[in-house]
Amino acid sequence: MIIANGTVANDRVNKYGELLLPEAIFSAYQQQWMDVLPYTVNHDSTRRIGSSRISGIFIEPGATYLTNQMLIPENDAEKAKVDSQVRKSYVSRTEKEHGRDFERLMSLLSDVLSEGNKRIYTDSVAIIDEGIVPRLIPELWEQLDADGLICMCNLTPVLPGIFRYGEFLIYAHPYLRRSLSRFNSLNVPFLTCLQEKMPNAKIALDADMIGLAGTESPHREYAYWWGPQFDNDLSKIPLGVSHFENEHYDRLMSPVLHTECGWYIQDDIRTFECEEITDIRNINHSCDMYGCRYVHSMLAADTGLPYHLDGAIRAYDDEKMLHRLDVNLKQADRNTVYTKLWRVDQQISVEIWKELITHYYRDNHLIGEYFGGVDQRQAESVDNSETHQPSAEVENELIPSDLRPGDGIRLFITIDDREEDFGKYDVKLRPHTYTGPHNQYIRAIEYESITLLVSAAAVHR
Repeated sequence: MIIANGTVANDRVNKYGELLLPEAIFSAYQQQWMDVLPYTVNHDSTRRIGSSRISGIFIEPGATYLTNQMLIPENDAEKAKVDSQVRKSYVSRTEKEHGRDFERLMSLLSDVLSEGNKRIYTDSVAIIDEGIVPRLIPELWEQLDADGLICMCNLTPVLPGIFRYGEFLIYAHPYLRRSLSRFNSLNVPFLTCLQEKMPNAKIALDADMIGLAGTESPHREYAYWWGPQFDNDLSKIPLGVSHFENEHYDRLMSPVLHTECGWYIQDDIRTFECEEITDIRNINHSCDMYGCRYVHSMLAADTGLPYHLDGAIRAYDDEKMLHRLDVNLKQADRNTVYTKLWRVDQQISVEIWKELITHYYRDNHLIGEYFGGVDQRQAESVDNSETHQPSAEVENELIPSDLRPGDGIRLFITIDDREEDFGKYDVKLRPHTYTGPHNQYIRAIEYESITLLVSAAAVHR
C-alpha cells in the first residue's frame, strides 16, 4: 500500500477569491476525521485510485492547513480492502446525515417508485429510478421538444443544473456530469454560464433521478479550471478540420485521445463542429459505449456572429469507434447514438460563444489551445519565475527542514482514536519522523510531537 500525505485546504484566499476561515477548518476536521473518502482523479468518482481521510491540522505563522493521508492500493487484495472501507464509510455517513430526508423522499414517491430504485447523494438527497420524473410530473415532460429539450425559462433553478418543482428537485441530464456519470458533479462552470447569460436556452433533463427540495447544496471543486482569453474575429479561422492530439494522454489521468475542430460552408452558412474522442467506455446501456462530447454552431452571413449553438453526446459502439479513429471529423459517420443536451437559438456574442464551448468541454484544455487561449495562471507563473531568485535550495523553500530565530511556532494537531494507559502522565511524546532534503530520513528530538488528551465527548461536542 502506498501512503501519501497532502493538504486539503488552507486559510489563504484561493483562485476563486474565497477564504476558508480557521474556524471552518477546525470544524471540518472535527466532523469528518473518522470518514474514509474516495481518492479520485480530478474529482471523477469513476476513476478512483484509493482512499483518503483527513489526518490533522497543521498551523504555522500566518497559515492553517487541513491535511489528509491517501492510501493507494498496489494489488487486488489491497484494492478490495480500500473499496470496502470507502463503501462502508459512505453508507454510514449518508445514513447518519441524510437518513430522515431519504425516508421522507421515499414516502413522497411511494405511489410511483419501482422495485429497482436506488438512493444517491451527490448534489442532494435523491432517488434513481428509471422513468420516475415523467411518471411523477407528466405535465413537465409534455413541454419537451422533438430533441427532448425544455426551455430553462420554464424551470426554477436553485443551483446550476438543479431545478425545483414543488417539493422535488429535477436535474440536468446526467451526460452534463463529469464522465457522464450521476455519481459525479454537474458541469457547474458551463451550467452557470448557460443559466446566467442564455436564460432562454433549452436543456435536457434527467428522467431517472429526482431529489428532495431543501437538501441541495453547492458542490465545491477546488481544481483550477481556466477560461481562456480569445481573439474574437472568427473569420480568421480557416475552413477545414484541425486535429489536436492530447500529448498527456493516459487512460486514468487524461482519457481524451484527441479533439477535432472544423469549419465548413453548408447551404451558404459558415458552420462549426467540434468533437472530442475518448477510448474509455463511459455509457452503460445494453452494451458499453464510448460517449464523446460534440458541439455544432452556425454563423449569420450578415454579422458573422453565431446565431445557433448546441451540445450533444455522440455514442459509438466498438465497431463504429474503430472506424471513427481512422477518419477525421468531416468524414465521420453520422449514424451514432445521438443525445442532444442543450441548444441556444439567438444571436450570441463571440465572447459568450467561446465561453460556453470552453466550459462545456470542462477538463479538456485542447479547446483553449485551438482558440488561441492563454492560461493566465501559467503566464503569471512564467513572469514570476523570471524575476524571482530563490535564496536557498528549492527543497528547503518548499519543505522547510530547519528552524531559525523568529520563525514562530509550528503545530500539528491530530485526533487519535487509540486508547492507551499513560499512568500518572497527562502528556505523552510520540517519536516523529519526516523526510528531509534529498529523501533523507530524519528523526530528531527537536521535532517530537505532543499529544493532547481530550475526552471523546469533547471531540464530538
